Amino acid sequence: RSVIGNINYIVTDELSQAWEQLEIAANGLDPDAAVDFMLQGLGRITGINPEGATAGTVTLQCALEAGFSAAIGGMVANQLGFVNNTWHNTAAIGPVAGGTYSVTFIADTLGTLGVVGANGFQINGTPPAGWTAVANAQPSTDGQNTESEEAFRARRRASVAAAGSGNLDAIIGAVSEVSGVLSVTGRENTLSTAANGLPPNSFRIVVWDGAGHAASPVDILRAIFTKRAPGVQSAGAQNGLWPAASGDLVPINFDYSAPVDVYVTYTLAGSYDSAAALTALRNAMGAGHVKYAALFNALYTLPGVTDVTSLHVGLVASPTGTSNIAVSYDQTAILYNVNGVLV
Repeated sequence: RSVIGNINYIVTDELSQAWEQLEIAANGLDPDAAVDFMLQGLGRITGINPEGATAGTVTLQCALEAGFSAAIGGMVANQLGFVNNTWHNTAAIGPVAGGTYSVTFIADTLGTLGVVGANGFQINGTPPAGWTAVANAQPSTDGQNTESEEAFRARRRASVAAAGSGNLDAIIGAVSEVSGVLSVTGRENTLSTAANGLPPNSFRIVVWDGAGHAASPVDILRAIFTKRAPGVQSAGAQNGLWPAASGDLVPINFDYSAPVDVYVTYTLAGSYDSAAALTALRNAMGAGHVKYAALFNALYTLPGVTDVTSLHVGLVASPTGTSNIAVSYDQTAILYNVNGVLV
């Protein structure tokens, strides 16, 4: 490379880095483009902060001899087969009279580690004198990873929208805050003629609150009524009449999202916990389309897994698909069957 060529390389590299920083600064006030601390700053303006990582917890049944006592962190257990996946007691205990005691343990590592199944723990190393055995009748509760920028961006958008009224985003935001609601989507038709399956000048709210409908339909109707624009009709099979200040009874409609059963089969190389694999797949389903790459990555990053030798997804038993599964806005993909077992 010539002297002039080296000079050009140095100058263009410096200019490239400068332009990248200028782009970050220019996007700093755009919630859809801001990143890192700039995005976090926009969130704090409206009182929304990123959710940090949390640790998993589990209740262990510990066999303790009379007189045993331990400070916080004085008792350490680990997942069977994974000595580095350690957990410690969250509160001091004892002195005890002797017997089996339920003790809450917390993972030493933050984030999603996968659920540890029943009887999946052992005492780590040499225990304190008087602690002789450990068991867990119930699986652990998994931790959560630090909220991603995309998840934080979506949560901020819903929170800000909920404060408004008279538009679809405000209605979706308000319904999202109803206890028991897991996800909300919506569509609107602003035309004076029917379009996209909706009547003229109408909107449709679609709610997913689990197969057992955990959310109160009355609370959903209230949220829609409060944020709707006057005179605009709502569409949907679920309906009710809501009293307006005028004394009129206003018809309010919405729909429940239709579940789409997803079948998954996989084989993994290495030593892993099947309950953790199931949790990882559930977490990777997310909202919207089923993404094959997300399911593959969820399995591949499990502790103890050395390779994903096969992974197939589909909407029927014994699936053969290796691509994404598309679902419409009024459907919710549900992990239904894994390796031939209903989940």
